[in-house]
Amino acid sequence: MNITDPTGRLVRWSLLVQQHDFEIRHRPGVNHANADALSRRPYQLVPPEISAYDVPGVQTPRIRDLQRHDCDLADLISYLETATLPGDNASARSLLLMVDDHFLSPDGLLFHLWTPTGSQRKTTYQQLVIPASLRYEILTWGHDDPTAGHFGTTKTYEKLRTRYYWRNMFSDIQHWTRSCADCSMRKTPRNRHKAPLMPIPVEGAFDRLAVDCLGPLPESTRGNRYVVVFCDALTRWCEAFPVPSIDAPTIARLLVDEILCRHSAPRTLLSDRGSNFLSTLIKEVCQLMNTKKINTSSYHPATDGMVERMNNTIAKSISMFVSSNQKDWDFFIPSILFAYRVSPCVSTGDSPFYLLYGREPRLPPDVSLLPPTEVSSSIVEHRNRIVQQVETAQSIARCNIQRAQQLMKAQYDKKAKDASFQLGQRVWVYTPKGKKGLSKKLLHKWHGPYRICRILSPVHYQLRTCDNHMIATTVHANCMKPFYDPSDRPIQPPTDDPANEPFLLASELPDDSFTQDNSTPLVPTNSDQAPEANDDSNSTPVDSPDSLAEPDVYAAERILRSRHKNGKVQYLVKWVGYPASQSTWEPEENILDARLLEQFHDKNK
Repeated sequence: MNITDPTGRLVRWSLLVQQHDFEIRHRPGVNHANADALSRRPYQLVPPEISAYDVPGVQTPRIRDLQRHDCDLADLISYLETATLPGDNASARSLLLMVDDHFLSPDGLLFHLWTPTGSQRKTTYQQLVIPASLRYEILTWGHDDPTAGHFGTTKTYEKLRTRYYWRNMFSDIQHWTRSCADCSMRKTPRNRHKAPLMPIPVEGAFDRLAVDCLGPLPESTRGNRYVVVFCDALTRWCEAFPVPSIDAPTIARLLVDEILCRHSAPRTLLSDRGSNFLSTLIKEVCQLMNTKKINTSSYHPATDGMVERMNNTIAKSISMFVSSNQKDWDFFIPSILFAYRVSPCVSTGDSPFYLLYGREPRLPPDVSLLPPTEVSSSIVEHRNRIVQQVETAQSIARCNIQRAQQLMKAQYDKKAKDASFQLGQRVWVYTPKGKKGLSKKLLHKWHGPYRICRILSPVHYQLRTCDNHMIATTVHANCMKPFYDPSDRPIQPPTDDPANEPFLLASELPDDSFTQDNSTPLVPTNSDQAPEANDDSNSTPVDSPDSLAEPDVYAAERILRSRHKNGKVQYLVKWVGYPASQSTWEPEENILDARLLEQFHDKNK
């Protein structure tokens, strides 16, 4: 028999079977037609036994037995019953320090006494001491059950601590709630620190242009429902166009006819991740204009904050003049744009009109109230003066914008904290996608987990799915939170073996109980092909130092490629001591050395 660990229920079954002399023969399923007779034979029904979970009332015998079979509680219970100290001095000293807070009930159950400090009610609670085999059941009921409500660490701990007790109870509950998948996919940490602000460098006039869409608004008498807004990063000059739709052809037409033909081609075009801005048409238009198209990170509109703020300004101004039926809102767009262009901007110190034309705008009252400005008779002097004024104004505006960015960063970073995400770390990503017919308030807003495969900046990351698919979008640190693996919980589900059933010792087993059959080599399962044995006896593959005596255990040397088959990831494995021609496709669970997977993913980023 090929059993690595000679303990447990399988060993007891194998010893029972070895008492009989039998031969195993295969019989095809088509020859088993008479097997149905056993299922049709009438049997006398025996009432099923009620399990311990179904017994009403307190399960005193079960809890008492589990406490006495717990290695951490056995010495304490033995001392309370017989006043016998363990032979180890350190264990005896530790037991005497905590024995005053414990007692045995008349039923033989171990309890812990706890008096909360700092509470107005001076009440001493009798906490049932929970053995390790019952903690999974307690935490499942105290957090995952519908009657528990998937509450956070504090509420779950305060609810359970008045009833139950075990050592490191708070840390176990904290790890349990953090690693709960349902909680992680729905809840957003309230005290989570944002990443530091990263200001965008300031360039020349109409070098970097931002675009966004405002709407939908009520359909006007002209048939318009949206407003496409363009903003220059330096001069803060704004262009807004009412349109019936915001599809890709409309955006492309405005970009060419209204922006390129009036203000020249921008070097960079910034937009959000709307489908109209990500379309192939917009990309091709930008390529023809030699314009670099960049997008904001997913669900982080602050990257395009300038044009987002302009949308708010336009909407507020429209609301001041629109009629009661809201059908004439597009009539006021040009007037609102003029009012904005001739007004000084706080960040630049001058109006967009002056930064673009080099002169102060003439308002309608100025025509009748202010005398005309004297213009130089020399064209060269007038041109030089205008050029000098524009260059000086734009240089001052650039410095003012940079100063405003630094002040905003200093204020923002007071509550910010550097992102602590590491390469290869698994994270949840904030993606609040709504579904038609479902309430957004009831949907899970965090999805994943994803693995960080590349750090683009201190706050931007490139991710991959767990099956090694690259995520096309860049993710901001504010839209991520760490993933805690439930398999790393210190409290795991109890085993199927009864707690009071002792394991067999190796000395109690026959010498030939685990004789390995050398005719059947132990090879990785679920393989497309298995490597053939090598004639070189010195190249016998091994998987770990513990298996040096196992000549039939194969070890992986490196991973060559990966693929997806039947919805699962498989890796092409080069085996130790075998040529590359005998490499096989293996699922991830067959690769015991996790370092090979890390090296393969790092190499293929």
